[in-house]
This record gives sequence, C-alpha cells and structure tokens, in this order.
Amino acid sequence: MKEVLVTGANGFLGRALLRVLEAQGLKPLALVRREEAALELRAKQPGLDVRVADLGVASSIERAMEGSSPTWVFHLGGGRVASAGLGLRDNLAANVVPTVELIEALANASLDAFLLVSTGEVYGRQPGPFHEGLPVHPMTAYGAAKAAAEAIVLGAMGSAGLPGTIARMSVVYGPGPWGRAKESSASGMLIQRLIASAIANMRFPMTSGDQTRDFLYVDDAARALVALADSPNARGQIVNVGSGVSHPVGEVARRLLAELGNPIPLELGAVPHAPGEIMDYRFDTTRLRALTGFEPAWSLEEGLRATARAG
Repeated sequence: MKEVLVTGANGFLGRALLRVLEAQGLKPLALVRREEAALELRAKQPGLDVRVADLGVASSIERAMEGSSPTWVFHLGGGRVASAGLGLRDNLAANVVPTVELIEALANASLDAFLLVSTGEVYGRQPGPFHEGLPVHPMTAYGAAKAAAEAIVLGAMGSAGLPGTIARMSVVYGPGPWGRAKESSASGMLIQRLIASAIANMRFPMTSGDQTRDFLYVDDAARALVALADSPNARGQIVNVGSGVSHPVGEVARRLLAELGNPIPLELGAVPHAPGEIMDYRFDTTRLRALTGFEPAWSLEEGLRATARAG
C-alpha cells in the first residue's frame, strides 16, 4: 500500500485530503504540531496514523516519520499569520522554514511526488484570469511567504531532483469550524466568517463585494491534489487548482445568506477594501485539466447549500 505523508493535516483542507486518501485505499501519515490536534484527528478518523512534529525542525520531522516510508508528500503545513505589524517575519517563519526543514528531512526518501500547497495570492493584482506563466507579484505578507516557499521547492527540484509540484489554490470553502467571525476577509474565509456571524446573530459588514473569487468546494480541492500526485506529468509543474469560474464575493455572500434563511443583515460597502486587496481573482485551470482531467463535482450552488446545512 502506498504510504503518504500529509503536513498541516488538521487544517480545513488537510482533513478533507485525509478522507479522500483513505477512501482511495491509501495510507496517510498525518503530521500535526500539537498533541491536542492529534487527539482530535484520531477521534474523528479512528485508525489514522497521526504523529506530532515541529515542522520548523528537520530532526523532529525525521523522528515523527520513523517506521514510515512515504512516496507521496502533501505539504499543507503553514498558513496565514495575522499580525499587528507587517506580518512578514511571522508569515515567513510559518511557511518558508517548515518547507525548508521538511525537504531536508526527506533528503533520503524515495519520493514519487511532493506537492506544495500554495495560493493564487502570489499573482497579486495582475489582471485575471491568472495563468501559470505570469510572474509572481504578491501584495500581502502571506502571498510573499508562499512565493518564497515556492522558490525553495523549485530550487530543490533543480538541485536535488525533488519530484515537486506547486499547487496554487483558489478560495477553498465548505463545511468547517465557524468560530472565526472576527478574522479579516483577506483570509479567504468569508464563508466561514459569514456563517459564524449568522450563528452569533451578528450583523455582517463587508466590502462592496465587487471583487471576484474562484470558489472551489473543499472535497473537490482534495480530489484535485490527489489527482496531481497521481500524474507523472505534473512533476516540475506549477498548477492552478480551482473551478475555473469566478463570482463576485457580494453575490456569494447574498446566496449563502439566502441558504441560511437570511438571519442577519448583509452590509455591503460598510468596510473598505484592504490594502493589497486582489480585485480580479480568476483562475485559468487549463493546465490542471490537461494533466489530470479534473472537473469539479460540486457547483457553487450545491457547495453553498451543503455548507449552509452543515452550519
């Protein structure tokens, strides 16, 4: 049975990926940072091999991997770090250092695939639809950190033959934890924040909502990642992972509230656009389809309905 390593396994996308891997008969080894997260994952997915590791230290990763010989690696560990300041140092520490240390820890592994989960934020404010031939031009600390992590993987591809694939994700959504109502909309968690506000019966002030986003249901996102790992032609590639269709976020917010029964007012235009806001966030997914044949199974309407019902 193919062994698979997943970092960031207790995150929103990570949990969906674990379910997809197990459903396909694969054996994931889930790495998490804290014992509480390990206990929670084991409770949700009995029999799952979950281990605790400090992703910022290669030796800690090596100890956690003892007895395992992964051939596929999905590196989801990291993420956006909110900061009162510029956030550059914190986001670099959360995304670049773990990427370096993970690659170091895997130096002697016989890998068939190493997928770095990145973000479309690396494109910045360039006109959409984004295609992989565009230069990186991040406008946020998180986008800059992910661009740097991508550079590390690209360097390892060239210097060490790492079988890398960089997956630039669109806005992934779906049922999940709703306790983040105070997070910035720049986090890409608009849907989670809106449901959290509805549950708390709090009004929802937001921007004018004219910025567009490519929304991809979380189960589809996980399937796309597995399809990329299973595609030898994806090695050495940068690939956009999205639906290929974009929607104004104001429209999506209205549709989600309608699915929830319109429990709270939506205050469009009450919040200014954030510095670095990407207004035209559309993905060209031609390469993804060519490499994997992937097509989303969930329409936006179906995904919003499932998300609302879970909330």
